[in-house]
Amino acid sequence: MQLGKFVKFGKLALMTCLLLLQACSSGSGLTVRGDPERALDNYVELGLNYLSEGNRDQARLNLLRALEIDSNSTIANNAIALLYQVDGEFDLAETHFRKALRQDRDFSQGRNNYARFLYMQGRFREARDQYELASNDVNYRLRPDSFIGLAMTEKVLGNTDEAEAALLRALTLNPRSGSAALELTELKYDQSDYVTAKSYLDRFEATSPSSPRSLELGLQLAEQFGDSEAYETYTMALKNMFPNSREARELQLREQQEVD
Repeated sequence: MQLGKFVKFGKLALMTCLLLLQACSSGSGLTVRGDPERALDNYVELGLNYLSEGNRDQARLNLLRALEIDSNSTIANNAIALLYQVDGEFDLAETHFRKALRQDRDFSQGRNNYARFLYMQGRFREARDQYELASNDVNYRLRPDSFIGLAMTEKVLGNTDEAEAALLRALTLNPRSGSAALELTELKYDQSDYVTAKSYLDRFEATSPSSPRSLELGLQLAEQFGDSEAYETYTMALKNMFPNSREARELQLREQQEVD
């Protein structure tokens, strides 16, 4: 897997995380007179809303106000760490991720966010340790995501068996996880287990919209099975749906080379 996939995975995960945090934030409005805890929650909610919309200045304003109320707040430190991560202020981001976890070692969402941060920094062994801790929390609502992150780091580190085990655990916890199914598709394809890879791709296609990567894997599997009809179907879908993707460009280059 190329470095670009690490970055893409990390960025997508970060945006998903922002949306989930936005949805889970409590309260509404701005401040609540005489209730600093509610006011802090509101500032964090507003900050995450602005961050998910790309308005970093307003996000910063609200998150700093939250920290003025309680500089040790777990949720405020986690939220501003996400902002600093987007800003590219990685030292500050790590400082606040770690501070959030010092305040609450059981804050699995924050630990998962920190693991993603470490993954994007290429610190895969550290990311694996954080993902593993988050995945051990049996009450964590997004536990399957932690197992997928754990699998990604194990795969990068060359631990294929551990990666597969983590993906299977994610799929057990969430049978409709398209991410786990697609990762297993690629893993089994790389092992030349094309029949099993096809079964996981079928599972992905039954639960998730097509992506450049899924279409490329479908195309490759069709080629292995000598299924010209499926090959043409995946080829046309990749060109029409994602013409500017890396996968589509590489396909066009291969086709041009074959003609030449």
